[in-house]
Amino acid sequence: EKFKFWPKSWLLPAEMDQLKRWLTKHKTATVIVKPADGSLGEGIFLAQSASDLEAKLLAKPNWGGGFSALAQRYLADPLLIGGLKFDLRLYVVVTSMDPLTAYLCKEGLARFCTTQYEQPTAQNSNQHYMHLTNFSVNKKSAGFVKATDPFDVETRASKRPLSTLLRQIEVQEAAQGRLFD
Repeated sequence: EKFKFWPKSWLLPAEMDQLKRWLTKHKTATVIVKPADGSLGEGIFLAQSASDLEAKLLAKPNWGGGFSALAQRYLADPLLIGGLKFDLRLYVVVTSMDPLTAYLCKEGLARFCTTQYEQPTAQNSNQHYMHLTNFSVNKKSAGFVKATDPFDVETRASKRPLSTLLRQIEVQEAAQGRLFD
């Protein structure tokens, strides 16, 4: 109940049948599959149907032999900045579990894709620079922008401080006549 913001998720291979049923029922949905032993964006893919999911999993060299992954409903209409998808890194230090005591760092990090975002289709679902925000993936893109002044609200850098991102959201929302506070 407290975590309604968490997208619908499945652990593979244990919940494979449930995921395939869900994809069959939700014909316009997309899922993102993240291998459990992956890092640096390696092995992540989008699937748009049960048959698409099966084909991509069968292409994995260790599928059925210890491969496990987290599949999540892909949010097809994310907030964009300058037409680019991004994610956030927020840093928390937990100093006690009982009672729970945690401190949120005032600065975080936003990582941006390097290709203009379009909702996933069969034609673009393999375009990692559009759909994956991993720095290690996007730094190889011709569209990667290295920061000169990451705190400049006009920056188009592919990695930006959270404070810059929040100012950019404020500017973008104000241009639409909306208040971001």
